[in-house]
Amino acid sequence: MPEVFYRELTRRATVRDIMTPRSRFRTCTPDSTVEETLATMRKDDYDQMPVTEGAEIVGYVLRDDLKKAHGESVKPFTRPVSLENLRSCNTTIVTVLSRIVQDRFFFVLYGSEIVGLVTYADFDKRPVRVLLYLLFSNMESSLLRLMKEYDADVSHWLQHLNANQRREVKGWHKRRKEEGMELDELDCFSLSHAFTAVIKEPKLLDEIGDQHRLGDFEGLVDLRNKVSHSGLDVAARLDQLDQLIGSKRRLLEIQDELDNALRGLTQQHLESQQPKKTEIS
Repeated sequence: MPEVFYRELTRRATVRDIMTPRSRFRTCTPDSTVEETLATMRKDDYDQMPVTEGAEIVGYVLRDDLKKAHGESVKPFTRPVSLENLRSCNTTIVTVLSRIVQDRFFFVLYGSEIVGLVTYADFDKRPVRVLLYLLFSNMESSLLRLMKEYDADVSHWLQHLNANQRREVKGWHKRRKEEGMELDELDCFSLSHAFTAVIKEPKLLDEIGDQHRLGDFEGLVDLRNKVSHSGLDVAARLDQLDQLIGSKRRLLEIQDELDNALRGLTQQHLESQQPKKTEIS
């Protein structure tokens, strides 16, 4: 089920869900001084600010540009809004995620009107967290299915965990049974447990075909834990967002590899169950 929710939310979650609406814009005018504009940008931690004349947005200024100026108006440093700075309000979050570090921000259009602004800081908002959480849940589900297809005996996988990890799995299994849930111990493996066990199976790693042999899983597990706890920053800074986007690409890469490996093992299993044809002489 996680993959169903992920696909649906990927389609429905748009930049409209994370944008700052125009009614909340902090703006300046072409006649605003560099000093006062910079002071506002530093106070509110803005890297860019729309420039308006009346009700019209005529451009924007960047804090990096204004740092080079002294005692002037912002007009000489105002950049025009180009097509690269514009996205439709119906653009999905996943579509723009790969470019936000490079672009830093964009304006959101409804029809031909600018109705919002999205910056890299907006990618730490709840809709993005939910997308990542579902992607992790989908990966966890795929990894467990792959493990069961490879070897359904839970003791085979428990042997790859240390004593503390085995206690965690058995403890979670016991609690879930007491709650009336019919699950085997393998279903109580966390993402970290599953990765730990799988990387100790060379043949299964060959089936997955990952160039890193899943050796970077600890960073992904750390991100998963941050995504699961709303009080922790996932991408509060530009460098963190760059890392986040790299992690998302890595998640999608691993997910494709797991899906391919699962299809391969399932096909092998089906072929092994088919009776061999006997030749009639």
